[in-house]
Amino acid sequence: MKFFRTSASLALVAAFSAASAIAAMAPRPPAAAAAASSSPTGGTCAKSIVKKLVFPLVMCVERQGSTSTGVGNGFPWENSTGFFASFRNQYLFPSTTLNKVRGVADTIESMHSRSVSFSGSGNHIYNASGKGSFVRITSGASNTLVPTFSLNTGATPYQALTAPFEIGMVALPSGSAGFLSTCLSCLGSADPKSPASRDRWANLGDLSLITGSVLLDHKANVGGGTGNGIWDTGSGTACEARRAFGSGSFINPNHLTTAYGVDTFDTVWVFQGLAPPPSATVEQQIAEIVRLLLTPEGLRCSFLDLTINGKRNDDPIAFPGGSTVDSISPQVTSGGVILGDETIEGKPSAGFTLP
Repeated sequence: MKFFRTSASLALVAAFSAASAIAAMAPRPPAAAAAASSSPTGGTCAKSIVKKLVFPLVMCVERQGSTSTGVGNGFPWENSTGFFASFRNQYLFPSTTLNKVRGVADTIESMHSRSVSFSGSGNHIYNASGKGSFVRITSGASNTLVPTFSLNTGATPYQALTAPFEIGMVALPSGSAGFLSTCLSCLGSADPKSPASRDRWANLGDLSLITGSVLLDHKANVGGGTGNGIWDTGSGTACEARRAFGSGSFINPNHLTTAYGVDTFDTVWVFQGLAPPPSATVEQQIAEIVRLLLTPEGLRCSFLDLTINGKRNDDPIAFPGGSTVDSISPQVTSGGVILGDETIEGKPSAGFTLP
């Protein structure tokens, strides 16, 4: 008898639980339109996408997971003395390249060069005496380069590194073999992923505020150091970046003002950037559609990703009914815990992982 009573009790609990679940999924009477809200204090249906700093990202994006194994270069952080002690090079990243970067990141918050395919290490000081040294990030005058350095610089200055400064190398944080450049003389943390990273002197900020091309202008006088680092180039990629190079004084007496030539051996600009989650997967979209079908009257927002553009940055759909905040959808300002497939998102090639 005791076993029978226990079994009956459990059966009743299960039945009531099932009934409650079915009742919860049943269509509810629509609430007054004025009661619809995206937060407990009112407002419109609005997204609240959790973003995070992703590192390392690259410009050009074509070199995120590959490199040009045939050609390396001592530039942009040249470490030679003698004929190459003073040099100038400019690297132009056209608007097409920036558009591709916007597909994986909202900001650029540091600058490194990368050495993956080539061995060696370097640690060099660029001084202010004689020819002087600087690294300037400005807007480009156009999407192309000409041999006259002064004609390539646009009107908008973004960031600059002035002499004296010291450039060294740190291990690539992705777990693979390789090195990144780092400004050893800059204030901040030695960890490139830290908010206080030394290389945040090159923080360009919000990419939506940058129009046109970006120019990286190096004028450097090597004052000393050790090693011989060779950096990856982006040569042969589809990103259309270019370099105007001054060569050495033995072959180009005007190497600080006039380029010896223009080629495609651009530097691989490695950076950390703030980015939202990637576009919703097919499974996530299906799960959201099913949720909307089950409880159409009880919801007032949807986080369907309507435009597949590499980032989950689409505006949610507002429903006329629903008087309470939908805490299931992680894309709306609900104050609730982020739930669902979003917490087990895969790791796209850009390196994004959710917290």
